[in-house]
Amino acid sequence: WTGIAFVNTENDAAAVTLTAYDDNGNQVAVQTITVEGQAKVVNLAENIFAPRSISRATYIAFASDRAVVGFQLNGSADGSMLDGLPAL
Repeated sequence: WTGIAFVNTENDAAAVTLTAYDDNGNQVAVQTITVEGQAKVVNLAENIFAPRSISRATYIAFASDRAVVGFQLNGSADGSMLDGLPAL
């Protein structure tokens, strides 16, 4: 599983656009979410893109119209692996 979190460090709402890509760099899905001012959004990647499937995606890029801080957390199905990636 992959969890994603965004924290908006500004007072105004941020529009954050996430784009999922496959191994060949082909776009799999795009989703824009709103993160209210001084707020956070936390969810699983597949829930953010639902109802579109991102099962073919191997990486996700994001862009925002405001200053946001992003985090990614990955875990294995058997619970033996957990890692995180910060994004600024």
